[in-house]
Order: sequence, then structure tokens, then C-alpha cells
Amino acid sequence: MQRRNSFLCAFLILVLAAQGLRADPQEPSFLGKPLSKWTEELGNQDPRIRRSAAFALGKIGFASVQAVPKLTKLLKDNNAGVREAAASALGDVGLTGWEGTLPGLIEVLAHDSDTLVKAGAAMALGKLGHQAAANENEAADTIREALEKALADAQPSVRQNAAWALGRLGAKKGAAAVPALTRALEDADPLVRRDAAAALRELGPGAHAAVVPLVAHFKSDKDAEVRKTALNALVNIVASEDRAIAKDLRAALRSDDAEIVRAAALALANIGGNEASAAVPVLCEALADKEVANRRLAAAALARIGEQAAPGVTALSKALSDRDAVVRRNAALALAHIGPRAAPAVSALAEVVGSKQPDEVRLYAAEAIANIGPNVEPAVPTLRRVLKEDSNWRIRQRAVWALSHLEGPERAEIVPSLSAVLTETDPGSRILRYESAIVLGMLQAENASDKTIDILQALLNDKDVGVYKGAQTNVKSAGSEARNPDAGVAQSVSGDSRWMAAEALARIGKKANRPDIIKSLKEAAEASDPKVRDAAKEALRKIQG
Repeated sequence: MQRRNSFLCAFLILVLAAQGLRADPQEPSFLGKPLSKWTEELGNQDPRIRRSAAFALGKIGFASVQAVPKLTKLLKDNNAGVREAAASALGDVGLTGWEGTLPGLIEVLAHDSDTLVKAGAAMALGKLGHQAAANENEAADTIREALEKALADAQPSVRQNAAWALGRLGAKKGAAAVPALTRALEDADPLVRRDAAAALRELGPGAHAAVVPLVAHFKSDKDAEVRKTALNALVNIVASEDRAIAKDLRAALRSDDAEIVRAAALALANIGGNEASAAVPVLCEALADKEVANRRLAAAALARIGEQAAPGVTALSKALSDRDAVVRRNAALALAHIGPRAAPAVSALAEVVGSKQPDEVRLYAAEAIANIGPNVEPAVPTLRRVLKEDSNWRIRQRAVWALSHLEGPERAEIVPSLSAVLTETDPGSRILRYESAIVLGMLQAENASDKTIDILQALLNDKDVGVYKGAQTNVKSAGSEARNPDAGVAQSVSGDSRWMAAEALARIGKKANRPDIIKSLKEAAEASDPKVRDAAKEALRKIQG
């Protein structure tokens, strides 16, 4: 009963909002007719007018919320065209608090006598399920169950729309539909098989159980579109444990179809390791593609491959000048993942770091220099200037990482720059101060300053700082059927960074033998993280002698 009341309250709020719109002289309209007039025409005796009104309200969208009860009622209209238009409109208006909408659409999907009406209801449920899943709404599970049942409908168009709609539920809410969608891959109708594969693609890694069936359909399905869609699904689903299918993907690199070649290369990149090395030439070629989405994905895929993408350093260096900032960012990140073998790109990376490009591009260019290691002499002037003058502490942090790898006399020359950082007072730069103190402690050992020790103690007492593990691209499928092909970047931070302070203090040794340091180290020696405990105990041993 409480759930019903909550729905009612939500509906009343939405109705009041819609009434406010009616009072507005800018009342929403479609084809010159206002929302209120279209709503009125839902009750017209002419089914053609009712159908047009429902269609128009769907086009107006969420502002038509006050018409939802009437649209729901029309799901039982004696005219199939009206029922279809009403179902479609409910999907376009979106989620509301009206409790009759979902039961009405589910009833239509299961029992309506008209195929087009049922197919329209499936599509509407997909649209509503997409919103419900995004909002963690329990209605998404109800929608999923209804759509799974519709995969067994006698009409192919209903099964096809049900498959498409299940993909709209997203990775979390749609994962439970993977078995049903996998079975739908064996449907007699190729459009159903295609949309089942596309739905699995949308569910991403959560659909991993479907890898083997998807490979089978990619290799041998009679329909070319099913084969392509299955391959694009694999791009989103495969991971490093899928090395067994790499052979089939490498064979696809020899296809005459450029779309198949590109998708196979992206799938190999998500598997990574030596199995993906054959994809590097394809991806390097794609870095020059006229389509920006293809260039973005190619650079991101090379980042996924990592060190084995070293043959692509020249192409990636050139991509640092691409007209698209995302391509430049992904190219810099790829060079960061290649590591020391990306040394020929140091000058190009330094130019990016010292430029006025977006901070995200400069950040990963600086990180690439840091990952390359000690052979970064051409970048040193830029890194020192950035450390001294840049306004972005994260980019300055990467400069510290890079400078810490220097060897010989140049390494000692960075001490004044790092020491100056320790005197900064901006709260936003505390991580930068920690990083500088760690490097100074390791570099100067017993000659470290009291200020360095102070900052290390502050880190030792700071339990809120994790360890940066790196950033990785998220390569999602391209292709004509894919929605929003993407290559986003996710940073990984985990663990307890206090072990680094303990190691630096151990390096400093007896000079750090202060009561406050000993107290902090003893507390760290009881930490839950074994790495922190071990480092703190070792520091106590070396400091106390």
C-alpha cells in the first residue's frame, strides 16, 4: 500500500508541474497545435484523430506527462493503430509515477492480438527500462522479465524488439538477461539474432558468458550483419582471459571488409598481451582515418595493448598533433603504456606538456615521460619549468615522477626545485608535497632536510591517500550498429600510500629519529595493509638502529 501511495504522490507532483506548463504562454506544441489540444483529442471518436494525438504527445515528450493516464487507457482501444501509437508515446514520455503504465504495456506485449502493437510495446518498455536502470529503479527487473518472455513470441518482429529492448537495460540491470539473449542468438530470424548480439554488446563485460556463442556466430552465421554485430559485441565483452579466441580474431584481420578488420583489431586490443600484437599495424593505419571516432578508438586500443604496441610509437607521436584533443590524449596514454620503448617520442611529448593544450592531454603526456624512465633528457627543461610554474598540481606531480628517474648530475640538480615545493601552502597541492618529499627522502637520504621529514610524517598520518595504479582506456565497439562508440579513460587508485613515506624515512635513517616520527611509525606498524606494516617496521629498525 505504501508503494502505491508513493507512486500517486509522484504523479501528483508531475501533474502539478505539467499544469504549470499549461499556464505558461510557451505551452509545448507539435505542428503548431498546443499540448492541451492534443490531450483533448485523445478522447475524439475518430480513431485517426486519437492516433495522431497519441503520436504528437510522444513527440512532445516528458511535458506530456499529464496525458499519461489517458494514453495508458488507450492501450485497450479497439483500434490497433491507436494502441500502437499510445504504446509508443508512453515510451517517449518516459518514466512517471503513474502506476498503470508498466502493467498496461506488459499486458499488451504479452496478449495483444496485433503484432505491430506488441512490437511497439516492447520498444516502449526498452525506453522505460533504460531510464529505470539508470535510476536503479526496481521497475527495470519487471521490464526485463516481461521482455525475456517476449523473446519466445511467435512473431519475429516482437522477438526482435524485445532483444533490442533488453540491451537498453544496461550492464547492471541487463546482466540477468544474458542467458535469454544467448538463446536468442539461435533464433531462426536473422534480425532477431542480430539484435540479440547487439543487446549483448550493450551489456558489455557482464555478458562474458556469451563469448563462445558470439565467436561461433561471427565465424559461421549465414547472415553477414549478424556476423558483424557478433564481432562488435565481442569488442565490448572480451578480456585478457579470452586468449583462446585470439586466433579467430587474428584471422579476421585478413578480411577484405574494413569494418571487420577494425573490429577484430579492437577486440584483440581488449584481450591485450602478445596475442594483440598483430593488431598494431591495423590500429596505426586507423590513426590516420578521416573519421575522428576511428582515430580515437585506434589510439585507445594501442593504449590497451601496452608495451607490445611499441612498433606504433612513430604513428602515436604523430597523433600527438591530431586536430582532435581526445585522439591526442589517447595517443599520449598509449605512449605511457608502452613505457621505456616509447623513448623516441620524448621530444614530441615534452612539446605537448609545455603547450597550451587541454590539461588532460598534457597530464598523460607528462605521465608518458615519467613511464619512459631515465632517458628523457630532451624533456628536462620543460619538466622543470612545469614543476615551478604550472597551475595544475597533477601535471606538476607527473613532472616530479619524471624528474625522479634522472640519473647522474642532473638528478641532484632537481633538489632545489623539489625543496621549493615543500614550502607551498595550497591545500590542493598536498599530494604534490608528499610526492616531492618522498623523492627528496630517497634521493638525499641522511642529508634530507627537516622540512622533508615533516612532510613525510604528515603523509604517514594521512590515511586518505591511495596509490595511483595508472589510467586505462575503455575501448567500446565501433561499427554502423553501435551506439556511442567510446574510448573513455578510467584512473585506478587503490591501497594505502603510507608505505612510501615509511620507505623514504627508512632511507633517511637515524636523522628521522624523532619522537613524533617514531610514534607515527609504530601506529603504521599496526595498519591493516601488510605493505604499510612491513615498511613501517623496517623504518623503525633502521631509524632506531
